Amino acid sequence: MANRFTSSFTKNSYDKTSELIVYGASVYGEIAFYTLQTMGIKPDFFCDRAIEKDYYFDVKVIRPYELNLHKNAMIIIASSDYFQEIRKQLIDAGCKNLYNMNYLLNVKIDTEVLSARAADFYDKKEAYIAIANAEDSEECLNFPRIQFVVTSACTLKCRDCTALMQYYKTPQNSDLELYKAGFDRLLKCVNTIFDLRILGGEPFVNRDMYKIIEWYHDSDEIKMISVFTNGTIIPDENNIGQLKREKVRVHISDYGFNRDKILKLKTVFDKNNVRYYVQPYDFWQDSGNLLKRNYTKEKKRYLFERCRERECFSYFNGRLYHCPRAAHGINIGAMPDIKEEYVDLMDNSVCDDEILRQLKFQRNRNYIDACDYCDGVDSHKSKLEPAIQISHYKKFSE
Repeated sequence: MANRFTSSFTKNSYDKTSELIVYGASVYGEIAFYTLQTMGIKPDFFCDRAIEKDYYFDVKVIRPYELNLHKNAMIIIASSDYFQEIRKQLIDAGCKNLYNMNYLLNVKIDTEVLSARAADFYDKKEAYIAIANAEDSEECLNFPRIQFVVTSACTLKCRDCTALMQYYKTPQNSDLELYKAGFDRLLKCVNTIFDLRILGGEPFVNRDMYKIIEWYHDSDEIKMISVFTNGTIIPDENNIGQLKREKVRVHISDYGFNRDKILKLKTVFDKNNVRYYVQPYDFWQDSGNLLKRNYTKEKKRYLFERCRERECFSYFNGRLYHCPRAAHGINIGAMPDIKEEYVDLMDNSVCDDEILRQLKFQRNRNYIDACDYCDGVDSHKSKLEPAIQISHYKKFSE
């Protein structure tokens, strides 16, 4: 299906008399830069809202508000999670020459030049292409990614975990059989979930984790399933059997100190033909403690616009939250249980039409109240050493 708002950028598309802008100065921007370089093309600008740098790959970075000076430019959308958001912003700004990366992602390049994260995204290009080709209208409800949280238990106790595992005194596995009904209801309301992410905590703590893949692998609405693990547990046969399936990919987080265990896990995955990727982490973001900040609405919008988690909806114990920090913050009592912060998919007293209305409301929000308990999650600042281990449960003020 061709998207009616964007064309696929090719070498033949390039007009040397027009400016070329790559919108997105992160992993897809990196991929775009090197694929364009292979074609003998250098963009005139990158555009990005969050990045603090003035140059990216020695190319000047402009901000979205400057696009009114570049309405006739050729603009390549170099983002998957925010593809539809960026496209709408460009259309509203009067930009007409909009392009996707579908062709560029099939240009063969030396992946050795890419960062580890960009190489992973280049390898799973189908996710971007599916989003770029998806129908988008008022009637359609698409989610770039939804996390299915299977447990609040983790084998590590990371001081700065953005999912707040360090605050749990009594972590528990989610009752997947119980909350399956809520996720089934969600699937009835959506057109597409491009990436269903299974995680915790550490997802393999919940030995029933495999059931999610068993239930939803063949759902037409779900394009890809990702499992996020810290590599400390070797999954049992039931889980291995499901991890081998076509849509599934395992993301293994490499924090440096867990590499011996990761090596054992890789050996098991290689033996069983499980698709996986090892992601080294050089830094995390500092989101701060769980105290209320009393931000203005403008400040909350500012943080939300720059937050890399703003499209990271989390299904946790029957509720769909806008972000994992909100999900766990409410669950441990650090944030007030405000109904507008989530959609309760297990509430059978609410009709499906109202559930759909609530989902669309959440999908289109420009900030949430949980932003008032966060310093922001911006990939380009507030860097911390990743996965620093602690021996105690943190207090909300720490």
